[in-house]
Amino acid sequence: MSNPITLPTLAEGASLKLVDPRPSADAPFITKKGRPVDAVCVDSAIIETGKRTPAVRLLFVVVDGQDDLDQPVKGRNIITDKYLTPGGAPYTFADLRLMGWKVEDGKEIEAAGTLADGAAAAGLNNKIVRIDLKEESFNGATTVRVAGISQPPQKLDTAAAKTRLAGLADMIKASKEGRPAAKSGAAAAAPRNGTSPPPAVQQGSIAPDTEMPF
Repeated sequence: MSNPITLPTLAEGASLKLVDPRPSADAPFITKKGRPVDAVCVDSAIIETGKRTPAVRLLFVVVDGQDDLDQPVKGRNIITDKYLTPGGAPYTFADLRLMGWKVEDGKEIEAAGTLADGAAAAGLNNKIVRIDLKEESFNGATTVRVAGISQPPQKLDTAAAKTRLAGLADMIKASKEGRPAAKSGAAAAAPRNGTSPPPAVQQGSIAPDTEMPF
């Protein structure tokens, strides 16, 4: 199955398929702090790490971004392992869904076989995602790891904008009207007025009456 996203020319040493052994670092470059790269997943596999921990291994090709020296990294690879442990699986499944994995809640394990068959079989190769990188130090060595996978900002059409903003007017109205009185009889919260200034902040302790200038 072809990739629906037009991929850039691969950089030297980059690949569209996972190979063994994988590099020691998730990426052969580091970016400036707060500057992620955009990438698309091109291959996936179910693996068992050296510590016998099951994981999903993901291979990305960068489609846009710069390293810490402001040099383009388009066409380079990023590889990361997302763990399938009781603690890590919920985060792994959330990232995979964001990337395009279609699976019903509670049926993730049943559907995990598609992840072993590659990114196209799992539906992971049709979305551009945003990847944050960070440097990690361990036993005196520094390496680059994936810190997070998110969705780039997207322009919404009219229908999508209406859907996303549905209910916003009611929430703003409720915020201005304040909370309703509690069943215990406690007073309701005062309405919020977006045009009134915040209360003044007093610095230091209050002076005794004998020191008042009037």
